[in-house]
Amino acid sequence: MYFFLRLNPVRPDFVQTMTDEEKGIMQRHALYWRQFQLQGKIVVYGPVMDPAAAFGMGVAVVDAGGVAGVAMAVRWAGSVFIREGKSLFSVHPLSAGEVGEWDSDVAQFDRLFT
Repeated sequence: MYFFLRLNPVRPDFVQTMTDEEKGIMQRHALYWRQFQLQGKIVVYGPVMDPAAAFGMGVAVVDAGGVAGVAMAVRWAGSVFIREGKSLFSVHPLSAGEVGEWDSDVAQFDRLFT
């Protein structure tokens, strides 16, 4: 089962106006999620540079019995942001989705869109 995770900053210009403290929090946040990516529990994660307001996203992979685990991980990772009033997390189950082997060759990626 896949879940779409979204980190919603409270400021639309959060990425552009981060303080040094916020940058440190973001670095710890990215390192936290990296461990799950290395374990194969997160397919992809990172910032989405939406011109209206950037936000963070991830796609988590859990077995049917692991739903509580992903919610707990999200709560922990978001707790610093939530406590500081910097952002909110939302977790959404994906009703359908496929993840396959991906060749990271940029030329192959570009051919998908030409």
